[in-house]
Amino acid sequence: MIPKISKKMLFLIAAVAALLGFLWWYSRPVAVTAAQAEYGTAALYVYASGQVVPDEKVIVRSKNTARIASVLVREGDEVTAGMTLVELAADEVKADLAAAQASLDNARSEYEYRLLEYNRLRKLVNENAIPRRDFDQAATELSQAEGSYQKAQSQVAALVSRSSEYVLTSPFAGVVLERMADPGTLVTASDQILVLGNKQAYIIEGKVDELDAAKVQTGQKVLMAFDGLSGQVVDGVITFIAPRIDYTTKSFKVKITPQSAPALRAGMSAEINILVTEKKQTLLIPVRALQENKVWVVDSNNRVVIRDVAIGLRDGKKVEVLSGLSHGEQVILNPGKLKAGSRVTVKE
Repeated sequence: MIPKISKKMLFLIAAVAALLGFLWWYSRPVAVTAAQAEYGTAALYVYASGQVVPDEKVIVRSKNTARIASVLVREGDEVTAGMTLVELAADEVKADLAAAQASLDNARSEYEYRLLEYNRLRKLVNENAIPRRDFDQAATELSQAEGSYQKAQSQVAALVSRSSEYVLTSPFAGVVLERMADPGTLVTASDQILVLGNKQAYIIEGKVDELDAAKVQTGQKVLMAFDGLSGQVVDGVITFIAPRIDYTTKSFKVKITPQSAPALRAGMSAEINILVTEKKQTLLIPVRALQENKVWVVDSNNRVVIRDVAIGLRDGKKVEVLSGLSHGEQVILNPGKLKAGSRVTVKE
């Protein structure tokens, strides 16, 4: 006959089972993600944003006060050397040139007539067929006609040169960066009409936070990425640092010369990483394993050991460990609230 179990006994059995379950759950190994401390290269970078700009810029201006007749290019247009960019209204100059050309035609005709007359009379005077004074008179008239002809030529050449000033051309092959005036605008020698950039040579202008001023100097290596180049990394060197800080943006300008020649275009945005210092073959762990200069190490018994470590260089992914950790030891990533002595199992 099976003995009858009392309610009190059943309650005691259930309580013991719950306690055993809780103890099992509490003492079970916690699955963690870990990484090994490994030797590698640690680097300290200063980060900045930048933009691709032409290394050589030219401002297109008029030498004369005139009204713009037409602007033949737009911002972003590529131009060739000698290409016409802007035409200025030059009605007065054109009228003066037309009058000077007519005077030149008359002077040429007069000179040619006097030259023929001079040669004809020279033959006759040599034959003693005319008085000498007639020949001398012809020589004087030829000299005067020649002088008038040369003067007319000079006047036409001067007006042609002046009229060319009313057609503004590109000094090199480049790109139109800015257009500041439209047709109908009256411009003087001090007014900017266009800004051109030489597309054969580009640099990157960056803005660095004033807090990093002491870390940046000319000659430093720079790594750059451009959205327009699908993340391609381009090496560069700092060649210029602005002597003063812009107090509005709390930053200062640097100029970077790229060391290779990728397909850069003016206006491209750049992510700039200025290399401040670099150490090779130093012990590294992921930044995610570090919390307030402590790491959670998995020991040989799969137990957690919390250690203080001294750290050195760090970037967004890795941090250098100067002491407190050995090569090959496993550190837990994102340890959270794991306590020392906790049992863990490392995820593959």
